[in-house]
Amino acid sequence: MRIIAGVDGGGTKTKLICKSLDGNDEHVFGYGPFNINAIGESAFRSLLSRMVEDIVRTGECEAICLGAAGVSNSNMRDIVSDVVGSSPIARWSLVGDDVIAMEGALDGGPGIIAISGTGSIVLGRDVAGNRIRLGGWGHLIGDEGSGYGIARDAFKALSMAIDGVGEETCLMKDFGIETRTDLISKLYSGDKGVVASYAVIVEKAAEAGDRVALGILEDNASMLAKTVFEVYSRLHLGKTNVVFIGGQINHDTLFRRLLSSRIAALSAEMVCIEPIHDAALGAVMIARGMI
Repeated sequence: MRIIAGVDGGGTKTKLICKSLDGNDEHVFGYGPFNINAIGESAFRSLLSRMVEDIVRTGECEAICLGAAGVSNSNMRDIVSDVVGSSPIARWSLVGDDVIAMEGALDGGPGIIAISGTGSIVLGRDVAGNRIRLGGWGHLIGDEGSGYGIARDAFKALSMAIDGVGEETCLMKDFGIETRTDLISKLYSGDKGVVASYAVIVEKAAEAGDRVALGILEDNASMLAKTVFEVYSRLHLGKTNVVFIGGQINHDTLFRRLLSSRIAALSAEMVCIEPIHDAALGAVMIARGMI
């Protein structure tokens, strides 16, 4: 059986789809994290070899597209070239996870995707295939409208409250912070993901009516919406679909509702929809285009 394959390589789990060229047969495989920086080069090579074995057992693979974060890592590309390039797989491509997310979410068509997870980024594509990518500057100077951005602003509000120059908020109690030492310990003892996890607490506090928490969500929604509108304006899209992707906006949360309303206020021509396909199927679509 002749097949194509797509990989959505995530930080915690990886999804591989093998699909027959006629589209009638589909095989789905699941694996652990694909991030070479997290699992190391040896484990990454082993994971990739296992995936290739599963693909070869499934059929004669004409093309594979692998989507993941950190594709600019030269070691990662070298390992993929070595493992996949020396296999029976005819063609391969390694692209960013945002690329496969857009392909799947918009079914290969024009539009905008706003990604808000631990970090944030906005991508757009017009009918001619021209692309724009804005945001994604990382937690030090960017990531507005992300889990990290929301949590970072909350910690800042708490630092001001502790110093007596900021408004009191229930976030102090909700975060389990009483002193300056508590705040520093919680903020700097974990990685970005740990800090971003506090965004859930901000969401709950805002739902309960805390003014500071609500203001943080409103500010982050406004900043992310402005980025979406900038992509829309630069591409001259007219009426277009905007897809939300990522843990902060996948579900019906207050932050998602605020973001939707901010986008609608900027232009009624931007219509928020659910993703049409997932990122793994987006990778399969790119692989099909390779042949």
